[in-house]
Amino acid sequence: MRQLTPAELIQLWERGLQMPPVQRAVALAEAARPDQDGPAAADLPLGERDHRLMLLHAALFGPRIRGEDTCGECGAMLEVSLDLRELAAAHSPATPVTVRLGEQELRCRALTTADLIAAAEADGTDLRASLLARCVTSAEGQPAADLPAPAEAEVMAALSAADPLADVRLTVTCGECDHEWDSAFDIASFLWTEICVAAERLLGDVHLLALAYGWSEAEVLAVGPHRRQYYLQAVGG
Repeated sequence: MRQLTPAELIQLWERGLQMPPVQRAVALAEAARPDQDGPAAADLPLGERDHRLMLLHAALFGPRIRGEDTCGECGAMLEVSLDLRELAAAHSPATPVTVRLGEQELRCRALTTADLIAAAEADGTDLRASLLARCVTSAEGQPAADLPAPAEAEVMAALSAADPLADVRLTVTCGECDHEWDSAFDIASFLWTEICVAAERLLGDVHLLALAYGWSEAEVLAVGPHRRQYYLQAVGG
């Protein structure tokens, strides 16, 4: 995983501020692209996209994720912690799956961010039906249409099983009342929060050192983190 420079991190943060969450996740995954070969991040299976984001988080901020959740029974606030290395180890390339519904056989490919964006933009269309129309074809290659709700659920379950990092659920147990529930884990949201904190901290460093020494933003960001911290301490920052 290529490390982002401080300047690249700030540029990524600035671009991401103007984006809705789904498109921001794509921008973050593009920043994590190991090289320029292969499909665009929007066309990656969701699990592959999020695997990239996990690796980027580990490279920039370490593998440990810490967050909070609220118990729906007693209202207690809980701290939730996980190691991204354990999740990333479960990653494997998503492969097409076949679902048999009676005499009908459907071939399914993994969902992508491009599918999510297109389905959300389809006016007057049920979101799940729109997703299935994009990723499910029959054996003859014709789009599957008008599946009954139980069949839709079976197809979505098969897609989820084939791409487990696409929809990560964490089992959380309340230490106060022992209530247990599944909580959705969105690596893009956690990574974006960390990037915002880091970018704002870097811009604060630029402000202080530019005032103290007259350096440009590029000059401040070119200084290594240890030397930059020394200068900040010298000026009382």
